[in-house]
Amino acid sequence: MNKSDVSINPGRFVVDFGNYGSAGVPVHVEEVDLGRTVCAAYYAWYGNALGPSREWRHWEGVGATEIGSATHYPLLGPYDSNDVSVLKAHMLMAKAAGVDCFLASWWGIASFEDETLAKLLKVAEEVGIKVALLYESYRPWDNRMGDPQHVAKELYYVAERYTPSPAYLKINGRPAVFIYAAYAHERGSGFWAEVKNALRARGVDLFIIGDAPDEAFDGYYSLILEAPDLYEHYSRLRYALRGHIYGAVRQINLTEKAIFYTVFPGYDDTKIRKPGRVVDREGGRLY
Repeated sequence: MNKSDVSINPGRFVVDFGNYGSAGVPVHVEEVDLGRTVCAAYYAWYGNALGPSREWRHWEGVGATEIGSATHYPLLGPYDSNDVSVLKAHMLMAKAAGVDCFLASWWGIASFEDETLAKLLKVAEEVGIKVALLYESYRPWDNRMGDPQHVAKELYYVAERYTPSPAYLKINGRPAVFIYAAYAHERGSGFWAEVKNALRARGVDLFIIGDAPDEAFDGYYSLILEAPDLYEHYSRLRYALRGHIYGAVRQINLTEKAIFYTVFPGYDDTKIRKPGRVVDREGGRLY
């Protein structure tokens, strides 16, 4: 990399995936420049009984040095996601670290996260950082999540209320939405195509990125990856995007899709799940 190529993001690096293919098959992919955007998943779902939310949310067993539901003690303590000063501090720290965009976890119309998203976008406009929706589509308590018309209704609400903000992430002029658990609730092939058709019928054209290789999606990402599986995962995906699904019986057309590569700085949920899952940070060397 030449000095002239170095980004303002100090964490930028280049990995050549060209020779990584499924079962050793060389892969050639036509790269399309969508610009460099570093996104971080962000969960504005925390409440503090002494803060604006007036209730504890997602914090349990809070002490002076330890939190029963969190592996690490936050720099700002058990913060409240409805506190605008907290949102601003998080965005400023993220921006200083080279993060361009927050993927905001969102759980539906009139949810707690709906309220915090409105505040998050206002702060983002002030700070100069982008925000995109991380659509939480797995809600086992809500049987409407298997209905494409209901999902389209929620995404239309997001498009109307939030995407006009200059801080909302656009890809080629289209508002970006990331879908978590795309195939939950027994959603089969064709579900997301119905969602997109319903949205377009109402004049909304979203750039939808899913966590499953589906024809209807404009791109693909994976929220959680084990570090040792990173190269194999994306090399298989790049092979799939040439029009083949690795290991699947049915082949579908997945050409001309965008890949959003995942960097995973460790994970530990053993305080909230048993036995839980751990991906060690290796003292900061995982990257």
